Amino acid sequence: IMLRRRKEDVEGELPERSDNNYFVQLTEEQKDQYGEHHSIVARLSNLAQKRPLKQEERQRLMIALACMRMACDTPYILDQGIRHSPKLDELEKLLDDLFTDPDCKILVFSEWARMLTLLAERLAKDGIDYAWHTGSVTQKKRREEINRFKEDPQCRLFLATDSAATGLNLQVARVVVNLDLPWN
Repeated sequence: IMLRRRKEDVEGELPERSDNNYFVQLTEEQKDQYGEHHSIVARLSNLAQKRPLKQEERQRLMIALACMRMACDTPYILDQGIRHSPKLDELEKLLDDLFTDPDCKILVFSEWARMLTLLAERLAKDGIDYAWHTGSVTQKKRREEINRFKEDPQCRLFLATDSAATGLNLQVARVVVNLDLPWN
């Protein structure tokens, strides 16, 4: 049996969606990393106004843009010697507020597995259980993690890369946190 409901059929029964944006300041290391890659982007953008970029130049431009995005999350993604992240500091405050509701389950998405690794280290240090879903996780383990998140009341966080962005039924979660927004 399949029950299909359309949005217009159940809109009145759903709670209001609220979007919150949190703005955090970059650290000096983040500004330095961002600036290094910004200069590459600026140079290639100026060149592109004069002539079409060669394939290797386009690839270098895309890499530099991705590195700028990584630097905005945490320097750790590009340099594992630097372990701080203002975004994760802000997320910890948010989680403290959300965890006051014992039934609140939370999805945390990041495009970068290293960002989630840094978060997982913080959570483990605080004794907070979480499920893990990235492209490196086997299908069997993914299913186990999904079920654990759905069924285990102690597992209140689901950390995922875009490998979990489509096709999963995670309606048990009440909050979705995007540590970084995908471009598409």
